[in-house]
Amino acid sequence: MKPDDDWQCQGWDDHEIFHLEVGRRMSFRAKLQWLEEADRMVRFLAKKRRWIDKDGVVHEPVAELAVAEEPDAYGQKPSSRSRAGSAGADPRG
Repeated sequence: MKPDDDWQCQGWDDHEIFHLEVGRRMSFRAKLQWLEEADRMVRFLAKKRRWIDKDGVVHEPVAELAVAEEPDAYGQKPSSRSRAGSAGADPRG
């Protein structure tokens, strides 16, 4: 197929051929990057869907919100200071 040909999809067979052709032209590194991104997307979407346990109970996805004040959101341990602030003077002046 020439690059200037007017390509039109005539069904699933043409769609499959198109994707196989694109995959054939990709480098091995590009294929690995695509696969890693696809895996990341599937893991993300799996957390966002409902699921049913063995007893037939439907579980809704849990909303995940990362707040700047939550140390776990940044991989840090909470400081020894209380949330009310330090006992010393305000360093900002």
